Amino acid sequence: KAVGALVTADGALATDPKRIAELFRQHFARESAADGLALSDADTSLLQQTAAAATAATNLRVPTNDGEVRRHIRKMKNRKAAGPDGTYPELLKMESDAATRALVAVTNAVLRTGHWPKAWGVGDIVPLPKAGGNRQCAGDYRGISLLSVVSKLVESVVNERLTNWLETTNG
Repeated sequence: KAVGALVTADGALATDPKRIAELFRQHFARESAADGLALSDADTSLLQQTAAAATAATNLRVPTNDGEVRRHIRKMKNRKAAGPDGTYPELLKMESDAATRALVAVTNAVLRTGHWPKAWGVGDIVPLPKAGGNRQCAGDYRGISLLSVVSKLVESVVNERLTNWLETTNG
């Protein structure tokens, strides 16, 4: 449902969609949990060394196959919003052989290189009103991020493998 109007910091009523979008952008930028959490070079280096040691002893980079990818696709929830790429889970669930081969290739590229595409870290932020909140106050909305469905699929494969490794090594 569209937001009809928001009250600005000076008490004026903003009704222009571009002004409303800017007010939400400012609000969510202030509320972002990631602000100021940049890793130092030492932290980044330690994470890279740990990841290299862990992946040497795991199946994280073993290529996937049609069966594993299709199993993760079947676990995806229907009726979820598409992210910036416009892909819905139902589209992946059509189980086209060509689409499955493409998803296996993308997943294997991520597993092989350890590179997560930057575009997958970009989401569409949708404001949802908090229960009982003032719908004209940006502070009474929470933002949800709509991410790429394909990135969620690859994340699911990696997450299951990492979880299995942690459970078997008591990590």
